[in-house]
Amino acid sequence: MSTIETVYVYDNEGIFIMEGTAYNGIMPANSTKVKPPVEVLEPIYEIIQPSESEDSFNKVKYVAKFDTKTQSWALLENHLGKMGFIDNKFYTIKDFGELPIGFTRHIIKSKQSIVDTIKNIRKNEISQTDYLFIYDYPIEETISNQMFEDIKKYRKELRDITKQEGYPDNIIWPIDPLTGKTAIQKMEEEDSKSF
Repeated sequence: MSTIETVYVYDNEGIFIMEGTAYNGIMPANSTKVKPPVEVLEPIYEIIQPSESEDSFNKVKYVAKFDTKTQSWALLENHLGKMGFIDNKFYTIKDFGELPIGFTRHIIKSKQSIVDTIKNIRKNEISQTDYLFIYDYPIEETISNQMFEDIKKYRKELRDITKQEGYPDNIIWPIDPLTGKTAIQKMEEEDSKSF
């Protein structure tokens, strides 16, 4: 006679994934008969979308992590995918647990600090194409005339950021023709690689 039992499956990190089945006492890998807390019996990998409301951003969801030594579950906060700032640097939550100390949804800066940051980003972006304007650089061998004109236009748009109507609180960053991204998008990509 076959026996069927409900088991609780977890991933390699011990995070509850789903209910499973043990047949005739044979347990699937990474599973236990110990039931996780009822708060987490739903799928856990729900990523918080950046466009969600402030209420969704502040809402705490939980995951259960199984400890094989104690044969018990612990509840961990699930903030995966939340985006914000730590020390005024862009940060995306990539681990379970409490939010890091100093994590905020909004960057907090003085007006002068915002202006300085914008100017530093602008200066960095312009400097990345300075080599193209050195008189003996073999430009014809590296980019097309059209791309060169697009880069000149991009550099001018960067210099003119301070003339935008919403400056400095609400500016529109131009798109770099070499990457197809704005300076902010490039910075966010770099930040995400470092975590």
